[in-house]
Amino acid sequence: MPELLAPLIDDKDVAARESLAVAYASEGAACPALEERAALLRQAEREFTAVVAARDRVGATSDADRLAAARARVAWGSTILRYSLAPELDRYEISGGLSVERDPLRARLAEAAALLSRGEAELSVLSQAVENDEEKFLLLGLAETIRSLYAECTLHFGWTLVWRATLESQGGAGGIEPASEALRRFDAMARRATEDGQRHSAAIGTGVALRLLGRADESLAVLDRLINENPPYDVNVRAHCEKGRTLLAAGRFDEARATLGRLAAVDPARLAPEHAAARFYVLLAPVLIGDAWLLE
Repeated sequence: MPELLAPLIDDKDVAARESLAVAYASEGAACPALEERAALLRQAEREFTAVVAARDRVGATSDADRLAAARARVAWGSTILRYSLAPELDRYEISGGLSVERDPLRARLAEAAALLSRGEAELSVLSQAVENDEEKFLLLGLAETIRSLYAECTLHFGWTLVWRATLESQGGAGGIEPASEALRRFDAMARRATEDGQRHSAAIGTGVALRLLGRADESLAVLDRLINENPPYDVNVRAHCEKGRTLLAAGRFDEARATLGRLAAVDPARLAPEHAAARFYVLLAPVLIGDAWLLE
């Protein structure tokens, strides 16, 4: 438990404090009690704040220093997106944005975007340096870490931009720029992804970004291509849900209800524990079917 380790860590040991921040974030993400989860994640962010400030004070005098600074920013930004904001983002999806205060959510997404943008810039320089002199970075043991972290940053930044576009698109044309920027990152991710999970996430993100840009046919083509690959169950469920949403956005209500109906027919109580990620979209499907009837 990180709270037991915290008193043993020297405040000046930046690497140890970064490990502590990651530990708080991991424990918070796994905690089922909402108040305790929120407290752990707040502590994680406090530690990340201290780590980033310490890295900035010292400055980067080597590639390893630059990588460490980027790693802290990516971890912090990813923690905000994937863990701290997760309950709010889920409520936004279930309620169509009606049960969420948008301004605080916008501010937090902007915070995550700023961290990931700075991390992306640092990692882009490092990635190019690896391309120019791979042998040097292999000898330093940094090449694969840089590539992996750059991919993680690109993916999480893409999804942060998708969420910013989602919030802004309901108020007008403000979602076009973040959706376009998200699409650019997902395209890059699709080209250089080395893991199926990254490629699948990028494909779904591409489908969502295209939908936000009003390019429904292209969105459907991307999502159908992913579905036809017969990906893992959780990915398949999410892809079908996003396909249903795209059909809904295109005004193809019968097709949307048919697609979402396959998910609504699943009993969430019978889903195996390893399919917990699919449960949210199974529960969301009947809500979207209701939306289809209302919109039609």
